Amino acid sequence: MRIKAFLLAAVTAVLFCGCAESVADQAEQQAKDFTRKMCPTPYINDERTDSVVFVKDGNIYTYYKKLRGKADNEKLINKLRQQLRSRLLEDLRNDIQSKRMKEEGFVFKYVYRSDSTGKTLLVETFTKKDYAQ
Repeated sequence: MRIKAFLLAAVTAVLFCGCAESVADQAEQQAKDFTRKMCPTPYINDERTDSVVFVKDGNIYTYYKKLRGKADNEKLINKLRQQLRSRLLEDLRNDIQSKRMKEEGFVFKYVYRSDSTGKTLLVETFTKKDYAQ
């Protein structure tokens, strides 16, 4: 009986240790799965997500987005840059799905491109120093 209990405990420990993924591994898989299954997302308010990429070297989680219509306006984006950054930061702080990544101090990057020209219109990067406040 003790041998069975020991073997069961040993097998369980091996299974749990073998299945344990790091937060970085989970983030990488999450980004790949989201991009494969959901991207490009439908446009909502003239914005969509084209892909999500995670780079382990630096723990950088990047959202690649595209803007069209009224939102695809470089002059307006430049004028509202600080307000847009503040809104992205607020959304990141409130995002419960990224809680573990934030606890690990990941970097979150948002890249917005024009649908009409392909030009990068806005790039915002947030570190733990930004979103932990």
